[in-house]
Amino acid sequence: MVTSSMNATCRTAIVVAAMLAAGLCEREGLAQTALELTRVATGLSSPLYATHAPGDPQRLFVVEKTGAIKILNLASGTVSATPFMTAAVTSAGIGLTTDSERGLLGLAFHPDYQTNGRFFINSTDSAGNTRIREFRRLTADQVDSTSGRGTRSASCRRAARTRRRCH
Repeated sequence: MVTSSMNATCRTAIVVAAMLAAGLCEREGLAQTALELTRVATGLSSPLYATHAPGDPQRLFVVEKTGAIKILNLASGTVSATPFMTAAVTSAGIGLTTDSERGLLGLAFHPDYQTNGRFFINSTDSAGNTRIREFRRLTADQVDSTSGRGTRSASCRRAARTRRRCH
């Protein structure tokens, strides 16, 4: 649910970013350019990152903090009705916390994604630990929900270095 204070925060962040960009351009002696914001999609919930898959520049994969990954078709400007990845798949086996600065935080495609369909997500588990997990696509528009392979959390790696038990 988007509140008016969240909208105000987003507007403030955009204005600050625009001011910083304008100041940098002026300092570097570059021509001043008017900045214009354009809404490119609706129907997203807490989007925080967007990227395209290698070899697929016509679609953006939009990461939502809540755990879903949605596909935005750049030619039509529409978001696919069915998410590429759902929050249930993201949180399977590890839980997913989305409070504060937690949730589904990142997405990276394997360089050979077109051939092998592999990609990686960064999320926080129910204990607040960072998890990197590998998945494969089932189709161009959907993840194989059974393909998730996890890695140890950041706290487990720290524990291994200090020879303590991992929770």
